[in-house]
Amino acid sequence: MAAAAAAAAAAAAVAAPEGVPASQREEPVRDDAAVETAEEAKEPAEADITELCRDMFSKMATYLTGELTATSEDYKLLENMNKLTSLKYLEMKDIAINISRNLKDLNQKSIETCGLSLFSKMLNYSLIWIKSM
Repeated sequence: MAAAAAAAAAAAAVAAPEGVPASQREEPVRDDAAVETAEEAKEPAEADITELCRDMFSKMATYLTGELTATSEDYKLLENMNKLTSLKYLEMKDIAINISRNLKDLNQKSIETCGLSLFSKMLNYSLIWIKSM
């Protein structure tokens, strides 16, 4: 014990500058709060484990229920989006059929009109040729 006290006094004398009285010298401050002590792990009582397991399973059930509900809602949303997309494609199909029908009608009328004008031109050229003879 005396050796420890002497070592502490020697360390304080070395650390403190000369000419400073011993009463004004500062002792190094130890922070014991930062030092952790080891404790033996103790198993909780059997009732505590049972209660903790029930609590864990209850929370896990709540979590899984939420996950499954969210997934179900996502699939319902996708189903609704697919139905709407299908309806839009049916509308676009009807529009395309109408456009195709109208183009065929216009093409037929164009052929009839061009055919008549071609026939009338040929008739005119024939008449002109006959007159020139």
